[in-house]
Amino acid sequence: GSNRSLTGGAVWRYLEDIFYITAAGEFRRVYLDEGRFKSSRTIAEGVEDLQFEYGIDVNGDGAVDEWRPVPIGAAEWAGVVAVNYYLLMVGSSVLDDEPVKSFHYAGEERTAPDDGRLRQLFTGSVRVASPAMRRGGQ
Repeated sequence: GSNRSLTGGAVWRYLEDIFYITAAGEFRRVYLDEGRFKSSRTIAEGVEDLQFEYGIDVNGDGAVDEWRPVPIGAAEWAGVVAVNYYLLMVGSSVLDDEPVKSFHYAGEERTAPDDGRLRQLFTGSVRVASPAMRRGGQ
């Protein structure tokens, strides 16, 4: 929860979690408690790729001015107001007539291997609460 008595605004507990994809295509989350391992779990199986794009507010109006694969420096990280995510999933079954597909996401064109496996791209966007949003009155 939050504690407003310290600053007059919301103060939230900092959560340390690690997300990663294993070589076997498992999307995993590791829960940490004060920097120590607490537990882990598989979120999804069949993940081939996970990419992010960060929307940065450069002029302080609360709107995205630039998209970057990784913000550069503290000022850009502080200006992140949105994140696009791209999750490429792959099936385990091999189909004889599955054509090779290309996917365009995160600013790049990616061609799937010719292995007969069905792939699906899932995308989404999230708005990030940041000082830039408060400056923009949002």
